Amino acid sequence: ANIAVLQQAIELDETIQGTILEIKDDYAVGPLGDIYATEGYQLRRDWWKSLLEFSPYTEQLDLVDDKLTVHHLLKQLDEEPDTEVWIWMAQNAHDVCGYYWLMSQLKDYQGRVQVLYLNNLPFINEKGQIFYPSYLHEIQPKEFLKAKRLARPITLSEFEVDPDEWKKHCQESAMVRFLEGGKKIIGKEVSFFDKDILAHINSEPQKLSKILTNTLSKMKVKTGDVFLVWRIRELINEGKLEAIGDWNKSWKDISVKMQGDKSQDKCRNSGIKTSTKYQIQNQTAQMVEIISVDKIAEDERGATHYFDTDRTGQFIIAYRKSGSISGRHYHKGTAPTKNPEQLILMQGAATVNWFDVQGDAKGSIQVKAPAKIIIQPWAWHEVIADTDIVMFELNGLEDAKDDTFRIEK
Repeated sequence: ANIAVLQQAIELDETIQGTILEIKDDYAVGPLGDIYATEGYQLRRDWWKSLLEFSPYTEQLDLVDDKLTVHHLLKQLDEEPDTEVWIWMAQNAHDVCGYYWLMSQLKDYQGRVQVLYLNNLPFINEKGQIFYPSYLHEIQPKEFLKAKRLARPITLSEFEVDPDEWKKHCQESAMVRFLEGGKKIIGKEVSFFDKDILAHINSEPQKLSKILTNTLSKMKVKTGDVFLVWRIRELINEGKLEAIGDWNKSWKDISVKMQGDKSQDKCRNSGIKTSTKYQIQNQTAQMVEIISVDKIAEDERGATHYFDTDRTGQFIIAYRKSGSISGRHYHKGTAPTKNPEQLILMQGAATVNWFDVQGDAKGSIQVKAPAKIIIQPWAWHEVIADTDIVMFELNGLEDAKDDTFRIEK
């Protein structure tokens, strides 16, 4: 849509004629680690490949090659000394992150790179009313003729500061990037858009296409439908939503509703890989909760997973042999890192037995790595290593010194 409206504007004014290149990837979401290196670039492509599974866009992965686009651009700049680059961007995270990704590769051409950032600028819409566009395609072609006067060179200072800012974001683990204002991007948790999705899902099955339409039309901060569907699939994996239909028949066959008693069976019938004898759905009604650790990519080398946490300080990595028993205690929650207790099973399989010290509830859960285990206060618990395991505890050695109570049972 952005290319189409720019092309129409060029047809109205020959002074801005030139080749239009589009940076197609949405760098506002997904992994960015080592993005300019082959390995980091491939990791990101693998992540997108996992998201595009079952979507109507499976063929588009091969059409998106921003590295090749930039290669041809740099070649043209080297061969044509008079050629300039104009970077058009509107006030949204997609455009601003694309700007950072691109301009970081153009420092050698300082003085020949112009930027047009339509930030908080009023335009006239088709009805003759003033509005502030968030995306280029919202602007009428004739209005672009006014916008061209805003073009300015990217300064030497910006070529120093902006790539460093982008490098900082690339080194973060955030999977969502939010435009706070100006060119300021801040990282957000992967679940950032979940509230927008869940606002349009209830106990009655609805077609996935309807949920997407309602969500995209109402959400204030936009993202793509592929990312939203991936989050829906992850919420299904966590047992928070149910899917009815066959994913292999594409999105059109899928209906989604809030979790019910038979959610795991319906997810199985939907073709979602959610359940094995070890991987248990999110048990929000109980005192011990198992949450899958998101996978962003997998290839012949193995898999890459990630998780978010707001905890800092000292953490514990525990190696336990098969048959060993850990825990056999409970916490009252007076220690912040035990309210709740959070563990990451990094390797192996284990059984978590628990009961409510203040009530009658109890349970036994088998867990296979990688998985996050959340244990609420007043839940006596023990972890039995079914195999050799590696456990990552999101607390320090002294954190629960005065908040650990034992009951042998």
